[in-house]
Amino acid sequence: MDHASLGVLPATTEFNPNVALECASRGVPFLITRGNGLVLSVPEEFLFTPNDQKELERKMLAILTDPHSALPILPAWTWEDVVSANIKIIKKICAS
Repeated sequence: MDHASLGVLPATTEFNPNVALECASRGVPFLITRGNGLVLSVPEEFLFTPNDQKELERKMLAILTDPHSALPILPAWTWEDVVSANIKIIKKICAS
């Protein structure tokens, strides 16, 4: 992960994608599907519509061509931040 240029997260059903949080914690830019369940706000330029290959391709090329424009997507998170975010989600689910 430390040597990755870009994370691409096409899942549409995760309630809180840990891979996105791991990318954020390591300063790796990522693209993720809209409506992904992520507890963080992700800027529009890092979101893509599921099954829209052209949009994904365009956004991948933009980041890979100019990687510095993508950093930082989100503030750096530690694994403690990731665990805390997951605990909050689980507590919210259990309370409902």
